[in-house]
Amino acid sequence: MSPARSPSKPRSPAGSLRPPTPSGADEPCVWVLKTSSAGDTNNRLAIARAIAPHHHRLVSPKDVRHDVEQMALAYTGAARLDQVTNWPDIFLICEQETSKYGRGIKELSAGHTFVVGMQTPDIDNNDFDNNVGDYTDYQTDMQVVWSHLKTAAPTPQARNHGLFRHQADTLPSPITPELLSDAADKAPASLQQLRGKRPIYAVLIGGLIDSEHRFHHSNWYDYADEKQLVRDNLTALIDQVAAQAAKDNGAVVVTTSHRSPHQFSALISDRLTAVPHVFYDWSQKRGSQNPYHAMLALADQIVVTSDSLSMTADALATGKPVFSFLAQEKRAGEQPRKLPARLRQTAMIKPETACYLSAQAAQGRGFPMAQLGNRRLKIPPRVDGAKTIAEAITQAHGAYRYERAAPRQTIGTPMAPRRSTTRP
Repeated sequence: MSPARSPSKPRSPAGSLRPPTPSGADEPCVWVLKTSSAGDTNNRLAIARAIAPHHHRLVSPKDVRHDVEQMALAYTGAARLDQVTNWPDIFLICEQETSKYGRGIKELSAGHTFVVGMQTPDIDNNDFDNNVGDYTDYQTDMQVVWSHLKTAAPTPQARNHGLFRHQADTLPSPITPELLSDAADKAPASLQQLRGKRPIYAVLIGGLIDSEHRFHHSNWYDYADEKQLVRDNLTALIDQVAAQAAKDNGAVVVTTSHRSPHQFSALISDRLTAVPHVFYDWSQKRGSQNPYHAMLALADQIVVTSDSLSMTADALATGKPVFSFLAQEKRAGEQPRKLPARLRQTAMIKPETACYLSAQAAQGRGFPMAQLGNRRLKIPPRVDGAKTIAEAITQAHGAYRYERAAPRQTIGTPMAPRRSTTRP
């Protein structure tokens, strides 16, 4: 792929105007690659906002038919590649599946762009250290890995290559005190009416059971045993929260997500009738205003189904008590049912997710459902995962720019390895 090639300028995708200011301003220009996971994309956007509040943007491969050169033209506003002057300074991507976009933009920018790859937090696999085809260099300039994963430890290959590397303890989240304050002020009328009811319990429902990864198929609703398992767990979850709210003379707010089993929306709604509540059914209200942020802002305690790391990160970022609901094979007080072997032998959530929840609980940042309603829980100070990671990236990018500006060393002189930002 050569920067000299000048394909015709593509039709600009929606929202793909030239960045607010070209690279070289006080803030770096940061691009964030949009992927199929909304949670992961939003977390990378949170890091980009912390690095460059005014000079970041989301770029979508789908808008340019997955063509790197078309992406460069569409998102810089240039007519030809040799006319581009506002290359991104930093490009935040995922692991190997999106590395071609980072590598392509880096090559087209003649090395100007600093590519940062983020390890997937719920997959214990470091694809950064696996080269693609005959490409002998690494796919990124910096790796952001997670301390709760075994593959967070640097491999000999990564150490020899001298990659910038940051090991993070807390997942990033777009949730900030300012965002919550604004969301509370703009909460819809249905939520505003609950302000007089305290405490307010928020329930964030993800997929609950990940059939595609856990049971090796995506149509769990065709299996009576799995369908009953979902029904039992949703019933147990909503009944416990509703009972606690009734006991405390409080209220319940519930939201589902795109992965939630929409077949049970009626079940959720029916079991909330005894308490003041607001139920946002994602599957039925697409396109309408999602009160997700307002629910987080008004809640006193937050319950999250433990399958979703992104929603858990959002809940923890509020600085409020967070309770993880772990799907069980039986309801409280019942004898274990004779489930098929594929359900008995497989955890209801990914082991990587369980490791992160355990690590957060050890720091006092998450509680079991048995503690729901306890108003004397001590919450540690809020940790801004996005800000911490942004600071490490900014530092590494500064070192990268210094290396590029330094005079080339004499042939035969060994290059000094890059410094890792990983704590010893």
